[in-house]
Amino acid sequence: MPGTMKAAQLVAIGEPLQLREVPVPELGGEDVLVRIARCGFNGGDPHLVTGDVRVSPDYMPSVKLPLTFGHDGCGIVAQVGPRAQGFQVGDRVYISSSMDCGHCIYCRTNRAHICENKEARGWLTYKPNPSFAPYKDGFCAEYALAHYSHLHKLPDDVSFEVAGHLGILGVVYLAAKRARLGHGDVVVITGATGCTGAAAVLVSQLFNPRKIIAVARERRKLERLRAVDPHLIEAVSIVEEDLPQRLLELTEGQGADVLLDFIPRGAETTQQAIYRLRPGGRVVLVGGCTEEICVSYRFIMRYSLEISSSRGSSHPDIPVIMDFVRSGRLDLSPIAIRNFPLEEANEAMRALIERPGDDPLWVSVLPNPGLD
Repeated sequence: MPGTMKAAQLVAIGEPLQLREVPVPELGGEDVLVRIARCGFNGGDPHLVTGDVRVSPDYMPSVKLPLTFGHDGCGIVAQVGPRAQGFQVGDRVYISSSMDCGHCIYCRTNRAHICENKEARGWLTYKPNPSFAPYKDGFCAEYALAHYSHLHKLPDDVSFEVAGHLGILGVVYLAAKRARLGHGDVVVITGATGCTGAAAVLVSQLFNPRKIIAVARERRKLERLRAVDPHLIEAVSIVEEDLPQRLLELTEGQGADVLLDFIPRGAETTQQAIYRLRPGGRVVLVGGCTEEICVSYRFIMRYSLEISSSRGSSHPDIPVIMDFVRSGRLDLSPIAIRNFPLEEANEAMRALIERPGDDPLWVSVLPNPGLD
């Protein structure tokens, strides 16, 4: 085992990632060391690089720098600590980036997504007085350390290319569950051509809705998503169409049942979609937009709307999502995946921001090419 490794690290907010030589993490008794095959970037990553992460005028989350970048990681087990259970060298694994404590009041009541001790690897901490976890670093590196409880074994028929984005799928699956998306619902998905929003369009099909209305700016990418099932999916371009009017037309004047909001910026779109919900409509905010939303108090009350939010993924959902992928019920082929070597992590970030081409796009970094 080498003593050092290469890692793409965030050294200063607002500056490009730096490729650095750093020590290989030291193995603890319950730890597993993973040789990373894929590190998936997601839509929140550019916010961390630019510093666009303020939660409110008086609250900025914490981040301890330098920080190895990257949310989603998968690879092959390289070393196993003496007390790590259930894994051996050579296993293919996915590493959960969302670390729940398992013992706080929220974890004990099936609400681990708001665990009071939650940490997210390669990301910020929202705790007022953070005690940074030993696993704070992400997966844009040749090796990563993980507690064995944060690992999932990957079946042979789930590729590393897909596994590098299981976290994104977990985020949208949890959001759909929190919205109680179900049979016969009309669901509006905003930010639908982003890497998370596009996944939401595909994952929402699993919940048997009556109609999925994908809302975004770029018509060509919307049409690629609509082609998945033109009878189920409608597409609305906020650049070319009047969103409130179009939502009325597509819902026969009744309004939608659910809004899954993945808008990273432009709160006006979110507001317009909320005003086109039917009585009892459910809203789940997921996009991390830093703008304020202004919706009439009386409108919310009169229509008995439920407005909530969701963040991160749930550890127990990952095997469920893998089963959907393996069975073919979750077809991810409409999303293009672009892979970059570790040395081109900044180019990968630019591709995520610029999103070239006609397909919705996922971006991965390959710290160890050839592990497939």
